Amino acid sequence: NYTKHFLSYFIAFGLLISVFSSLTSYATHASDVNDSIYKYAQEVALRIKKNVFKSSIDQMDQVVVALANHQSVKNFIRTGDMANLSDMQNLFLTMTNSNAYVMQARLIDANGRELVRVNRDNKQSVPYVVKKSELQDKSSRDYFETLSKMKRSEIWHSPMDLNVENAKLDVPYRPTIRIALALFKDEKFAAMVICNVLVQDLIQSVQKDLLFNVYIVDKDGYYLLHPDNQY
Repeated sequence: NYTKHFLSYFIAFGLLISVFSSLTSYATHASDVNDSIYKYAQEVALRIKKNVFKSSIDQMDQVVVALANHQSVKNFIRTGDMANLSDMQNLFLTMTNSNAYVMQARLIDANGRELVRVNRDNKQSVPYVVKKSELQDKSSRDYFETLSKMKRSEIWHSPMDLNVENAKLDVPYRPTIRIALALFKDEKFAAMVICNVLVQDLIQSVQKDLLFNVYIVDKDGYYLLHPDNQY
């Protein structure tokens, strides 16, 4: 009886050690796998931010800077003379033509009135100069209030939102960011160059060829990109 009890306890103890060792080994392996996945996910997120978003936004920044630094715009800021208005219109039209994601390019004066505006209806359409009678007062818009209070010339990026025209959301919806540069004369706000940039293709492109579902969430916790379109 003693021998049988001893063997039973010995086998049970051995099984217990084996199970414990297996669980410990599995937990360690699972932890290593999780660490590897987390590290890879961080690398993917960094690559998306750097190669997709930053690269694309940098290109759009260059469009705004090129418009602001063109001689015809500088002459207007310096003199306030609208004699070269057609030159500025052609400039904004050319720059919008050069990038299919620029939906709108504008020059807005210190009072919030649009002086030059070029529109594109969709990515495939040809941009056009908006006639004077259809130019709008943007002095009440949040982006104008922000830029008109800037103390120095720096590139400004809006939050990502849906495009609004005449106080109504554009339909079909067009996810948009606005990139702008405040222009100064004698250290006083004189005008602004602003481009509305379509970003729907940009945010959708981050999901391609990845092992992960990718979510983009804004600072208020709202989804800008979700694998399930209902969100």
